[in-house]
Amino acid sequence: MKNNASVLVIAITTGILVLLGSVIVFSILNSGAGNQSGNTANRGSPPASLAELLNKPAPSFSLTDLQGKVYTNETLRGKNVILFFNEGLMCYPACWNQMISLGDDARFKADGILAFSVVVDQKSEWQPAIDKMADLGKVTALYDMDKTVSRAYGALNAPSSMHAGSMPGHTYVLLDKDGIVRFTLDDPRMGIHNDELAQMLGQLNNAQL
Repeated sequence: MKNNASVLVIAITTGILVLLGSVIVFSILNSGAGNQSGNTANRGSPPASLAELLNKPAPSFSLTDLQGKVYTNETLRGKNVILFFNEGLMCYPACWNQMISLGDDARFKADGILAFSVVVDQKSEWQPAIDKMADLGKVTALYDMDKTVSRAYGALNAPSSMHAGSMPGHTYVLLDKDGIVRFTLDDPRMGIHNDELAQMLGQLNNAQL
């Protein structure tokens, strides 16, 4: 009887272990399949935090330029606005090239258009940098020194960020004249996107006529 009881206990225990193992394997496989499906669906799409901005009022902000002029959502109403979120002075040459290019491009100086580079540098760092590289003086930089605005716009966690959660990378947000986000772009390759931005501005102008 004791032998039969022992065999029964062993059989029950083995059955329970097999069942638990099957459940665990099934859960792992399903989890992997779900992640794979999600990644596939998001390829080529803006990051979720950026996508959530589209066609909605832009998060409110108040930022100053080097001369101390304050820019807010309200003061920029009536303008199409490019916000280029980037690492600032430490991102040489990629961010410098794009910032200077935005500041030097006549297409972004037309009536009704403003282009800003939103940087997380300390404002005191910029004049010495301009003294060393005069082209930086063409940049209209807004200083997000506590990173509040970069965070609100999803720039700290975009794929282009090399310091996820703490620094922006190479992220663009385009606001229309009513302060609605109409276009976002994040570029981990950190290229220059003037032509694409100008094309989107043209589409906005045509829609607003």
